[in-house]
Amino acid sequence: MGYGNFYELDAWKRARKFRHLIMGCIASFPAEERYELGKQLRRAVRSIQANIAEGHGRQTFKDEHHFLIIARGSHAECLSHLIEAFDSGYISADEARKLKAEWDSVGQVLNGYLRFVQSQINLSIGNKPPDTVKESEMPYLTEDFDSENDDSFDQILDEPK
Repeated sequence: MGYGNFYELDAWKRARKFRHLIMGCIASFPAEERYELGKQLRRAVRSIQANIAEGHGRQTFKDEHHFLIIARGSHAECLSHLIEAFDSGYISADEARKLKAEWDSVGQVLNGYLRFVQSQINLSIGNKPPDTVKESEMPYLTEDFDSENDDSFDQILDEPK
């Protein structure tokens, strides 16, 4: 079943939830950082949701794919800003882990949506049907997000700042 409105998409719903969490996090930043790092983080997290919506409103899967790639870039930018917030002492390690778990959740759904859109592009140009498209054939996708086994993130939190 197709989605008639962008707000029915799981990726948009997860991005919305993540945005709410980030906005709460920014509110705890020192006043001077709410308008520096906070502004950058706010713009990046809003961009995820906005680009999912804009892509969904486009007439072609190719256009939609383009906006989902932009959403992925904004998604990655958010994590970089969250690490910076941790490094600056604005959020605790526990808060960083909680936000990273939500970030992972958004990434999982966004990657799935990208795979679907890519399969529709392939189908429309006569390539492999959707059920035979392999992730390895789509170089823009990163490894699946797995927050439970992400030791590298914990290492970042344990490194000297």
